[in-house]
Amino acid sequence: MTSVTSTLILLFAAFTAVTAKTIQIGTDGLKFVPEAVEAAVDDVLEFHFGPRNHSVVMGDFGSACVPAAKGGFFSGFLPAAEGEENNKVFRVTVNDTSPVVFYCSQNSHQHCTAGMVGVVNSNNDSLNAYKTAAAKIPTALSPAEVFGGVLGPRPTETALAPATTAASSNGASRGGGAGAVGAALTVGTLLFGLKEALEMI
Repeated sequence: MTSVTSTLILLFAAFTAVTAKTIQIGTDGLKFVPEAVEAAVDDVLEFHFGPRNHSVVMGDFGSACVPAAKGGFFSGFLPAAEGEENNKVFRVTVNDTSPVVFYCSQNSHQHCTAGMVGVVNSNNDSLNAYKTAAAKIPTALSPAEVFGGVLGPRPTETALAPATTAASSNGASRGGGAGAVGAALTVGTLLFGLKEALEMI
């Protein structure tokens, strides 16, 4: 019985340790909500795609509306009807504490140029400076293929934390690499582990 209890405790601890930062895309016009997020290493940026046809691309602060020169991520374009969300989300695992900027690369209505950008663990000055630079760029660039994160089904309910608006002037984060599934242990995984543990009794 002790081993069963220990197994359940470990499963629960692993599940509750996952922190997802939900970022809505296009649900409130041409913007990310929130535009500024704080995230720690191993947190997950979970992008939800609203009406029209949006993407999310990691960029560099010095080159507006252009994919990051090193690393980064790209969701591809995920359309949704008015008043709805795409049935998929794009999850990027934060793997270090460098500042990150991202943008929508949709060129119909010039989303990036219109200020559809966001930052992770950066400050409002950096966000506003990027928007100013983006306003002068006629065309946003998209990577050739989806990378740096995982596309998965949109959760109907989630126990993962919502995004926290960045307030610090020196916070930093980076989502990159191959990316991992946002919620490393889903409720289904937890329940499967519970079933296995109960069968041991």
